[in-house]
Amino acid sequence: MTNTTSISRMPNPGEFVPELKDISAALFRATGNHSVPRAT
Repeated sequence: MTNTTSISRMPNPGEFVPELKDISAALFRATGNHSVPRAT
């Protein structure tokens, strides 16, 4: 069995792009109300 653990090269991109928090929240809301498929 192989270890498939991935280590992010940028563990916290929000430090560099604070707007990502707002964008992420908007995407979560859009997928949460099923107007956009979650797989998208």
